[in-house]
Amino acid sequence: MGEKLIEPKFNVNEKYRQVNILNPYRFGGTPPSGDYDADAQAFIDAVATLSVAQEVAIDDLVVGLKANLTWSKYKAIYPFIGGTASSHKWNLKNPLDTDGAFRIIWSGTNTHSASGVKSDGTSGEGNTHLVPSVDYTSILDSHLSFYSTDNDFDDNFGVNMGCEDQSADFMFAIKFNGNKVTRFEGGTIGSQSDVTADRIGYFVATRTNANSRLNFYKDGVSIYDVSFTGGDGLNSNPVRLFRKGTGERTNNNCAFATIGLGLTTADASADNILIQAYQEALGRKNI
Repeated sequence: MGEKLIEPKFNVNEKYRQVNILNPYRFGGTPPSGDYDADAQAFIDAVATLSVAQEVAIDDLVVGLKANLTWSKYKAIYPFIGGTASSHKWNLKNPLDTDGAFRIIWSGTNTHSASGVKSDGTSGEGNTHLVPSVDYTSILDSHLSFYSTDNDFDDNFGVNMGCEDQSADFMFAIKFNGNKVTRFEGGTIGSQSDVTADRIGYFVATRTNANSRLNFYKDGVSIYDVSFTGGDGLNSNPVRLFRKGTGERTNNNCAFATIGLGLTTADASADNILIQAYQEALGRKNI
């Protein structure tokens, strides 16, 4: 008989996998270099409590977004990893503990867990400190995203994230007024009835320029695509999670959220693959 082959063992404590699930081309079949991406490392250092598996998930996500050429389109990425209010405040794009870095300040009653963060639907919210009138040159090139892992909904007019003032709203709701996917911007409203059966999935609302269509994606697939021309009102209030104004709150559990520039259909599809793989690595993928 031939000599028995013994497969080499890989020590997960080395912080790396020989096959990168999100980016199999990343190492090209060769051993890893031994370092995380610099932006991933900055986030890991800021949180300071992540497990090796969680660190790898963050590194995979960052490397994947850069490979997709979408990293620069995000102003804020909230991975909601680590299971605590402290670990859930950090912005992956700029993990500094300042308002200008868009780290979240939590208020009211929120439940933080390995599944993400969930508002009570009454008082719980997260202030991102990202203000459209300060941090955008045009709201017509923008997106908001929200990864919902449950179907809960306390307020029939609940908003998943956004902001409002007297001149313009900037927000979206997975379901609004019971049966609509809705996006508000520049003081105008776009909505479509009965385009999603539930509130579970990764939702992205986006436009890429003043003449573009309004698009709403669920798990990387367009479910709402309509010609939409409106104003370019720049809201002077910060974007908040789980609410828009004084009311219109929601309590869907959030496992991931982003704010940034407009995403194309190709961007939304490619990044959805990464974000679903990220959720799967953390054991909380919902599809």
